[in-house]
Amino acid sequence: MRVARELHDGVNQVIASAKMRLGKVAAACSALSPATREILGRCNDLLVQALEENRRIAYNLRPSDLDDLGLAVACRNFCKDVKSRTGLDVRCNVSALPGRLPEAMELNLFRIAQEAITNIEKHAQARIARLQIKVDGHSVLLKIQDDGCGFDADRKKRKGKWDGVGLTNIRERAAALGGTCEVKSAPNKGTAITVRIPLQQEGG
Repeated sequence: MRVARELHDGVNQVIASAKMRLGKVAAACSALSPATREILGRCNDLLVQALEENRRIAYNLRPSDLDDLGLAVACRNFCKDVKSRTGLDVRCNVSALPGRLPEAMELNLFRIAQEAITNIEKHAQARIARLQIKVDGHSVLLKIQDDGCGFDADRKKRKGKWDGVGLTNIRERAAALGGTCEVKSAPNKGTAITVRIPLQQEGG
């Protein structure tokens, strides 16, 4: 959270200041050559790109809407961002939750969703991804599905290991909350990840 704030309040302010001063230079110098104006325009575009990238990094470190508005809003906003940025059709369905969940649970559920959808974006060659979160009995159920290339989940399970850090991170986050993680996949049949977290956490 502290690093995210420093990026947003510190680094972003420096970039914004440089962008503003560059604009003043371009406006004050009427005798600039077309080539020079083109260079200044490219520099401005790079600064805009740096601002957007910095905001994205800060958001990924600690989404402010997760703290302020809760898990449902943070997940919807993340899915909208992925869809607009990548073209992947991410469909988010968060059913009514029983108020705010414990902070650690909200953060880890969001990170699981983030990790899974990022994996889909990078590896699945999918057109559609679905994120569902709902209360199921005494648990919170989080499910992420895609229609991508999939993989041989049974073979990986028999070997006793999962390739890459993505699925390992998801399993470890679920286990840290006393939950479970089930992965179903097959070549050319997409992937489904189901995480169940007990609502009643240890210590109340």
